[in-house]
Formats: sequence, C-alpha cells, structure tokens
Amino acid sequence: DDHRLNLADLYQRYNTDRDTGLTDAQVKELLIRDGPNILSQPKPISKSVKLYRHLFGGFSLVFWICVIIYFIMYGFSTATHDENASISYLWLGIMLIIEELAIVFFSYYQESKSSSTMASITKMASQQILVIRNGEKNQINTEDLVVGDIIEVKSGDSIPDWRNQFNNAYLELGKLGERALGFCELQLSSSEYPYGYSFNINEYNFPVNNLRFLGLMAMINPPKVAVPNTIMNCRSAGIKVIMFTGDHPCTAKGTARATNIISEGSETIEDIAERLGTSPESVNPNDAKACVIHGNDLGGPAEIDELLRDYTEIVFARTDPKQKACIVEGKYNIINK
Repeated sequence: DDHRLNLADLYQRYNTDRDTGLTDAQVKELLIRDGPNILSQPKPISKSVKLYRHLFGGFSLVFWICVIIYFIMYGFSTATHDENASISYLWLGIMLIIEELAIVFFSYYQESKSSSTMASITKMASQQILVIRNGEKNQINTEDLVVGDIIEVKSGDSIPDWRNQFNNAYLELGKLGERALGFCELQLSSSEYPYGYSFNINEYNFPVNNLRFLGLMAMINPPKVAVPNTIMNCRSAGIKVIMFTGDHPCTAKGTARATNIISEGSETIEDIAERLGTSPESVNPNDAKACVIHGNDLGGPAEIDELLRDYTEIVFARTDPKQKACIVEGKYNIINK
C-alpha cells in the first residue's frame, strides 16, 4: 500500500529523509538484513557434472540398461552359436548408443546456450544509479540499492527496467526453442480476496500491476533426434510440412529451425529486417521464404491460399485448440493444398 501514503508517511515508514537520504550505518544494516539488490544465482555446476547428468540421469539410465541387456543377449546368443540373432542384438545396442549420445549432446548444447543467455541478461542488468546518502549524491551500482534509498532521476537517465530485460531474455531463450516463465508476487488483502476467491484470468478481477519480480525459468521439450531428417525426407518427396503450435511465435520459430521445418538459410520477413537493421514493413515480402503467423492473424481461406502460394515453409504459432480443430476438420482445406 506504499502508493497510497503521502510522502511524509512514506519517509517515516522507511526511516529515511528526502534531503539527506540514509546514513552509511543504515545502509550497512539493511544490506545485512536484506542482502544485495540482485536476483539470487544458483550454485554453479561444472560442465563435466552437467554432461554426466545428461548421460546417466533420468530417462537416459533406461537407455543404458537396454544397451547392457542387448549386449548380454549378444554374448549369450554368440555362446549358443546363434549368429543371426547375435548380430541383431549387437546392432540394436549400437543404434541405441548412437541415438542416446545424439540426444545427450543436443540437450547439453541447449542447456549451455540457455546458461550463456541468462548470464548475458544478468550482466546487462548491472547499472549505475544516483542516490542521496549522508546528504551527498553518490553513484552506486544498482545491486547496492537498499529499501529507503532516495534515487535522483534526471531527464534522459537510464532506469533499470526489468520488464524490458525479461522480454529480452524471453526472446533470446525463445530463439533456442525454449519456453520462458516469469514469476512475480503481490500481497493481496485478505478482506478483498478471501480464501476461496474465484480468480478470473480472462477478465482480470485482480491486480496485475506493481508486482514484484521473483525470477525467470526456462524449460524445453527437445524434438526427437530423427525429426529433422524426417522433415527433410518429406520435403524431398514433395510433401509440404506446416507446423501448428500453441507456443509463442519466437519459441515456435526456434523449434521450427531445430527440426528443419524452417530450413537453414530460409528467412522470415522479421529475420531479414533484423539482418538489414530496418523495419519489417520496409522488407519486400517476396524475399522471405518462411513465415511465422500468430493465431490471432489467422484469416479466412483466401488468406490461407495466399500464404500457401507465397511461402514454402509456414509456422502457425499461438493457435488455440479451436483453431487446430478447424484446420484438422478441413475448414481451411490446408491438407488438400
């Protein structure tokens, strides 16, 4: 309820002063109590440990158990002089090893890229800001800010904007085919929002502003190793592959590139605009071979026909179940085109 207080009460609540700010003693005490003004970082994990977890953790352990069983069966069948069966067991074991290693290194690569992206976002967040302490103005790092600091902002100053930084992280992680989730909190009045209150996420019958940002998490469901080659084989056979997903367009594009639905070298209008440093409106649509269409922009049959004619690689993102059902049931007649 800070925004409801007048300035005098607000200064009193945080034991500060408009002209002199906090004292060094107060700052020291607050830093000890609350810690630095940064997002807490997880304990770093070595690359070897990460690789080991990908190799032998979770479902990977099942693969290795299967490999061992196949090799045991190969040895048993060889001992009983059943050569045909023994070769089959050997090849099955080898193929499982190849598939598992491909999955492991792909997921390890994705995790490494995500870690580097988050590290760059964290560095970008570190800025300097002008505060008043002990009656004097000082430039300090934003991580040294404490509750009660008086910040002086002038026209043209850069203010830390977590919303933009979250959006940048979301886009960078989306390019890797990952889904980024932001977590925030807000203390609600128990009298206005009692236990059992029915929250409506469509009409927003609760506050959605002035939230406190808690952190960011990304997750990925990597495609099967065989999918990219399968897509290429389909395209070689003259089959046009179109992707429909409920994911954000940025995430959908990253997944499409990883699976060859958008092939290497193909660009969307947005890709061309980013490469040329211009706006998408100034790009000639005929220069783009691929497109990513938001479900809200999914028009009628005539527009679908135009997309199918103009683009060889198409991704529909943020499509809801109703739209997918209409497509499958033939409303747009895409399957027959």
